[in-house]
Parts: sequence; C-alpha cells; structure tokens
Amino acid sequence: MNLYYCCNNIEITFWEDKRNLITDQNAVGKILAVSSTIVTFFRELQLESTSATAVSINPPIPDLQQYINRFKEIGEEPTTFHSQPIITLAQMMQKNPDSITQNKGACNVTLADFDHDKPLAYVNCNNCNQRAHLHEKSKFVCLDHWDDYGVKCMYCVNTIIKDKDTTAKAIFFDEAMTDMLETTCEEMIMKRGYKDTKLIPDEIIALQGQHCQLQMTIKKDKSIAVNRAKNLFRIHQHLQKQRE
Repeated sequence: MNLYYCCNNIEITFWEDKRNLITDQNAVGKILAVSSTIVTFFRELQLESTSATAVSINPPIPDLQQYINRFKEIGEEPTTFHSQPIITLAQMMQKNPDSITQNKGACNVTLADFDHDKPLAYVNCNNCNQRAHLHEKSKFVCLDHWDDYGVKCMYCVNTIIKDKDTTAKAIFFDEAMTDMLETTCEEMIMKRGYKDTKLIPDEIIALQGQHCQLQMTIKKDKSIAVNRAKNLFRIHQHLQKQRE
C-alpha cells in the first residue's frame, strides 16, 4: 500500500503475519496511524512491518475530519484490483511514478521469462528483518538471533512480461506470486524443499508463457512492481472444471 504525505509517497509492506491489519473494506478513505515499522531501502526508501507493528484506523487525533477531507481533495484511485481499467503495457510505462493517483495500473500480459541470476525470494529474521542464512543446508538462521525468532519467507521474483507490443521487466512481490501459484513462499521453501533461493522451482518455471492480469506500480527508476495478480490460465481451468 502507499501512504501520501506532503507531496511524497512511501510504500509500506505488511508481511504475512500483519497483512490482515488493513483491508479495502476497513481502511479506504480513512486515516491510518502505523507504528513500529522498520525503514528499508529497495530502489527507494520504504517501510516494512515488524512483529510489533500496529495499525489504528481513524485514530483519536485533533482535526481528524480535516485530514480526511484534505486527502479526498487529492483524488481517489481505484480501491480494488477488479475495478481498475485494463491498459496496455506501453501505457503503464508512461505513467507518472511521482503521483500516487497515477502510478498504478492493471494490464493483461504474458509471463515471458525469468531472471535466473537473481534470487526468487528473501528469507529474513522475524525479529530484526535482516537476511537469514541457510545453515548446513537444513535451516535458515539469523547471524544475530540464530533461530530464536524464526524467519519469514517472501517472494521477490524478477520476470520479463509482455503484451502485444511491449516487453518490460517486472518484479512479482510476495502477494502477487502467491496469487499466481496459490502457494505461499514459506510452503515453497520450507515444506517443498526449495531452500536454495537462487534456483527457480519447477512450479514457477511452469508459469512461463501463461497469461495473467497484473496490478502494478511504476517506480521512479521505471521498474515495475507487481502487487497483485490473477492467473488467467488457472481461472480458465477452474471454470472448465465447474462446467464438467
């Protein structure tokens, strides 16, 4: 999600254990007070949830309604994936990355290829959010906290996507790749044994050539972040089974 403040926006990532703190139904158009996040950098400054992160919706602060009215004047963006009009990839690349109301879009594309030189996921310490390391090929540990707090696994899959006229690089973040696979990153790495995050699992390779509908954000460096995804091939399969 993005928060807008004084002509700037910053992205906040709520990881698996905190993803239900905010939904479209309870948060759109309201003021959020978010506490205990960690500042990270991925192409630009961003915030990530921690085990202590809490969210207060419309907190009891002075001039609350004034703030709500102020942000309404900025302009509303589509509130759900499904309501966004479908545009071409070329139109997506032309969007303004500095505008919270104009840096997002939805496209129908083909997942053409993967960047095999970059890891498919990050495994971080639940306590300090630092990168966890694979110990004796069996478990991930934090160098500062060992395995006292456990780890969280997050997809970050670098891909090449294309439509009829345009090809672009795009990063599928955790929720989007989970949408595509219907399998969480934790299950993929911990339960299915893909602990070498530099090797792309067969389940992900099988997505190559499939059609998908993506909710995306254009970044300042013109890279594309994929926030949510619909696997149109899998949806078609489900519909066929329902008709049988």
